[in-house]
Amino acid sequence: MVHLREYRPALAAFLLMMAMSLTTTGLSFFVGPVCAELGFGRGAFTVYYSILTAAGTLASPFLGQLIQSRGVRTVAVVSALWGAAGLLGFSLCRFLWMFYLTGAFLGLFATACVSLCAGIIVQTSYHIERASRLTGIVMAGSGVGGMLVSLLLPGLIVRLGWRAGYRLTALVWLILGLSAAWLLEGSAQISGAGEGQGGSRGMTRREALGSGRLYLLILVIFLCGIITVLGILNVRMFRQLNRREEAEMAISFTEDATTPMGDPLIPVEIPAVTEEVLEATLPPMILESGIPSVENVPEPGAMSLQDIYQKNI
Repeated sequence: MVHLREYRPALAAFLLMMAMSLTTTGLSFFVGPVCAELGFGRGAFTVYYSILTAAGTLASPFLGQLIQSRGVRTVAVVSALWGAAGLLGFSLCRFLWMFYLTGAFLGLFATACVSLCAGIIVQTSYHIERASRLTGIVMAGSGVGGMLVSLLLPGLIVRLGWRAGYRLTALVWLILGLSAAWLLEGSAQISGAGEGQGGSRGMTRREALGSGRLYLLILVIFLCGIITVLGILNVRMFRQLNRREEAEMAISFTEDATTPMGDPLIPVEIPAVTEEVLEATLPPMILESGIPSVENVPEPGAMSLQDIYQKNI
């Protein structure tokens, strides 16, 4: 018989990963509204996120030691309060330096902390076989959270304003963090030392530093970071390509999908597009690159790909 209590630690870790999506995905939707109202350049404004990430990276080794000494439940409570305070602080910012300081504050004990806690909870709460299966499910929490954030947050920012959006994000962060801590009640022994409820032992620091697997893991994470940065840079580059070249590339894929008369088999429905729609719905990396102009967006109605090609050259 399956006891649901056994899965409380996994659910707690899942909620922590959902909370992480509020910063990895949610903060991107504030770039446009904040810059538009306060007159910041997008490049200068998004420096705060680099500061946030750097603070979390520098704090991670010390957070691991803190989790081991104080227990993951205590750290999760502090992270919930700390993160809510940081997100609430964004709603009070008026100058760039305020966003920079708040970003550093948030990164020190919130964004990196929740992911560390989530991983440690799973690895120290379950035997290695079950932990391996549950880790994938728990990590999916960030994807589920990111999907919900992408669907709900842009519209709320448009309706309520970006300051209220930050406050709402802070409230959700607090609820998720405290809920995770409540689910860990009775599991205070989870400390990251590998002595939880039948969890895997893991490695000591001495063993890890002497293992080649640690350095391989560091290399993989480093390469993943490079790939992410290159992806963002490529978004900027591709948006600067000549429209004629883009259209020719697109039309080359449809040359075979035409009738003998040269008419496309399937018309393409082009919806109405406004600056407000772009502001609220573009993906985060596009938002960081700047909102494109809608001057050359085709009018609503059925248009073929060849019509689009002719209009954009």
